[in-house]
Amino acid sequence: ARGAHYIVVINDPVLDRTPAGIAETDPVKKAAYRDEPIAFNNELLARLNNSDLNVVQIDLYSTMNYLLNHAAEFGYTNITDGCNSTSDPNSFCRTYFFWDDVHPTDKTHRIIAQFID
Repeated sequence: ARGAHYIVVINDPVLDRTPAGIAETDPVKKAAYRDEPIAFNNELLARLNNSDLNVVQIDLYSTMNYLLNHAAEFGYTNITDGCNSTSDPNSFCRTYFFWDDVHPTDKTHRIIAQFID
């Protein structure tokens, strides 16, 4: 048979611990940053588990939480700000978890890839 034998699905990442989620002051929006990825990931998991697809699930949410909880072990000194908000991003990005308000730096992407591998 031709076609894909496996489908890789990555769940939603942590949003309430991003610089955007941390900076949000509206209580309803702040709760959405926290709750919506969890609700989405639970629904995604339930649907994938009840399908006939051969799915490889990547738990980005838990991986990001682990990395943020153990930031110093991975050489991070800043997990609350985006690197692009600094005056000299090239010299500091290697110690930042986030590039901007929501996106990880290239270092963070490489570390996440190692966890997935």
